Amino acid sequence: MVHFECVQGSNAYRWSPKEVDDCLEQRMLQTWNGVVETANQRGLGLREAATVTAMRKVSETHQMRGLYP
Repeated sequence: MVHFECVQGSNAYRWSPKEVDDCLEQRMLQTWNGVVETANQRGLGLREAATVTAMRKVSETHQMRGLYP
């Protein structure tokens, strides 16, 4: 929830607690589904699939944004 509080503060958004909960739930479910899909596709356990998913996201973000000093 800290991320959503930072977004609200930096962009002057006003979200209700329900809106924050709904957005957080959506992100968590989307991430969970991605981990389960990776586990099934690669024959991995959930912990390994979560690591692969996280590293893939870091790699994609790094490629998109480039190298920061």
